[in-house]
Amino acid sequence: MSSEHVCEVSKKLLDMEQRSVKKFLTKVGKKPKEILERMVEVYGKSAPSYYKVKFWSKQFKCGRDSIEMTLTLGVLWMRLLKKCARNWKV
Repeated sequence: MSSEHVCEVSKKLLDMEQRSVKKFLTKVGKKPKEILERMVEVYGKSAPSYYKVKFWSKQFKCGRDSIEMTLTLGVLWMRLLKKCARNWKV
């Protein structure tokens, strides 16, 4: 397994761990700002952005249970464009 692959897997696991924290703190009534403050205390520079905390907090408030990221058509399209752009050297 390459070190690049290990880093990618490690990042995905950290993202899921942090989503679990966001879900729990949202369920106990914490606001996004409070959640971010707690996460910065624990994760430091690896803490998510306020935007991500706010996004996931809203998702969980609206009834989402899964912490896994679902890929929408828009997300898949943007990934494809970014991949293609790397190959297009103008």
